[in-house]
Amino acid sequence: NIFIKGDYTHSGGTIQKSSANVNADGIIRFNGTSTVLDASGTISNSINIYVNNGDTLLLGSNVFGSTYTANFTLENGATLGVGHPSGLLSSGASGNLQVTGTRSYGKDANYIYNGTAAQVTGSGLPDSVNDFSVNNTTSDVSLSQSLNIGGTLGLLSGRLNPLSYNLKITSAGSIGTVNTGSYVNGKLIRHVAAAPGTLGYPIGTSTGYTPVSIDFSSVTSPGAVSVVSNDKIGRAH
Repeated sequence: NIFIKGDYTHSGGTIQKSSANVNADGIIRFNGTSTVLDASGTISNSINIYVNNGDTLLLGSNVFGSTYTANFTLENGATLGVGHPSGLLSSGASGNLQVTGTRSYGKDANYIYNGTAAQVTGSGLPDSVNDFSVNNTTSDVSLSQSLNIGGTLGLLSGRLNPLSYNLKITSAGSIGTVNTGSYVNGKLIRHVAAAPGTLGYPIGTSTGYTPVSIDFSSVTSPGAVSVVSNDKIGRAH
């Protein structure tokens, strides 16, 4: 087993198990705050890769695992930084992770989309996650499917485009940091508890930020309220 707390560079050669252990799984565990700097080498003989609960793996725009015969598991409570334009896929040779084994992305894990070009979330992103952040320094991030956020939505840099999908902050969720120029470009759904006070909707259009605040103090039973923006108005449903 290999435990990695810092940066990961594998620019050549092969990591494999010895012939004496061909029937036992090998393991690489990321158990700190790690950045993939180069993953152009090879992993063979079923060495499985884990990101531990509470730890972070930042992939940048690197393709991780195109030469790896391995499974990848992002444990619940772990954090994954996704920088590839195609995001995360469950199989196939596209996106940040391309291991040829099973790819498991925790529904209670945290995801940061922090690329430097336009991104889609990818079909591998679970339909429910804990924290979800957009921190794309030059462009937008677009959903590839509907998404429920049970933790915190962070809007740090770049717009989040739901497109035709539902983007929902669930009963346990909240909205964290919202920076100028980073907002939901379209429809945002929020859970509304009984008498929660005023809730904000950090929405906007293709031309700018047009946030909405609604006072729900008189609400007597929980439900969900969506606010959708277009180029002319913000419209509540």
